[in-house]
Amino acid sequence: MHEAFYGLSLCLFKLNKFIEALHNVEHAISLSKEQHKHYKYLRAICCKYLGRFEEAEEIYIELFPFKKGKCKVNCKLLNKYYIAGDGWKVDKLHEIITILEDTPFFNRFNASELEQIIKMMKVKDFSENNLMFLNKEEVTVILQGHIMLYSRALDLNEVQIITKYQVGDIIGHCLSDNGISRNPEYWLYAKTECELCIFEMRDFEVVWHMQMFPTMVKKMNRIKEFGLFKDITPQTLCLIIYELKKRREVDEGVRVCRMLNRSIFKTETVKGNQIKTSNTSLQDIASVYNTSNTFLQKINRKLQEECDGLYLILEGKCQVRNVKHVVDTLQVKDYFGASEFFEEIGYSYFGDIITREKCTFAFISKEDMKRIPEYDKAIIRDNNLKNKSRITKLLFQCTAIYGGNPYEIKY
Repeated sequence: MHEAFYGLSLCLFKLNKFIEALHNVEHAISLSKEQHKHYKYLRAICCKYLGRFEEAEEIYIELFPFKKGKCKVNCKLLNKYYIAGDGWKVDKLHEIITILEDTPFFNRFNASELEQIIKMMKVKDFSENNLMFLNKEEVTVILQGHIMLYSRALDLNEVQIITKYQVGDIIGHCLSDNGISRNPEYWLYAKTECELCIFEMRDFEVVWHMQMFPTMVKKMNRIKEFGLFKDITPQTLCLIIYELKKRREVDEGVRVCRMLNRSIFKTETVKGNQIKTSNTSLQDIASVYNTSNTFLQKINRKLQEECDGLYLILEGKCQVRNVKHVVDTLQVKDYFGASEFFEEIGYSYFGDIITREKCTFAFISKEDMKRIPEYDKAIIRDNNLKNKSRITKLLFQCTAIYGGNPYEIKY
């Protein structure tokens, strides 16, 4: 009988009828003589969604024990300027604005805008190693610390990381993250001590739209023309435009991205005006210079890096060139680089990428790409796969010229 009530509870949960779902799963638990972990987990999720946070946390810790962190928090970036129940120290307004101007997300606004924003927000500390629950009418922006968002929906015994929130990230605003942070099956966990900015939902709507002035909307629309960023969340799109993307102008004839050393098509290296075959192994170098192979491997990985990030062509054309042979021509709306991020063969597998004329790029460094949330990284990688037909065509062309089996070539 308890299985029937649990099944009914699951159906009601999927229909977002959380009160009825909770009632039925509690009935299933009471009827069952055994301790069914998934029954209790469903009860915890229902309690969480209904705002019964203490119950949800108690059930969760019973199922997945962990040592809660201490209440003491050492984050003092803005906390020292804010008195709970009393508000901001108005005589310190200039200092507060100066701090926010150097803080991700808040650095998108000018001083007068920040003065308005400060009036809308309050500051809250949160200790490490604790579950965090969202008030339905509040939005959180991380000022200091890291918060994990994870799920156990696929396997109760294994955590699935949805994303890692860091400084400047927004939590609880459905318009900006498509409701991901408020998914009832996802859990927020403070990895470190945190200092948080808290906004009323209606106030944050104002803040969110303050950044959407015409010039920025135009830039966002242009970036969206690259199929790579189709369907990513508005929060990540704004992050790319405001904080990650840099503009680079490169003259004609410049190698922007080098051919990957591990490419089977790289049989020769160019040095000056001479072409020399490269056959020297790391072991050979290690024996000559009496140094460790591990150290040389680190150097070799650095030397094998194709380029320093992702390049999106805004203006101009580039050639993919293997010594003197032009393999392909790239133009506006094409992109290259970041093969390690995509974990797929890209244009740099076939040759150096050299500007055919003066080019303008939107550039995102490898380090900055780490700022993109995990769920949007997955979307970007999927979008990249849609470009695979062109890469596959190049594989067949190049194996016909240089040899090799196109079906055996992997990243």
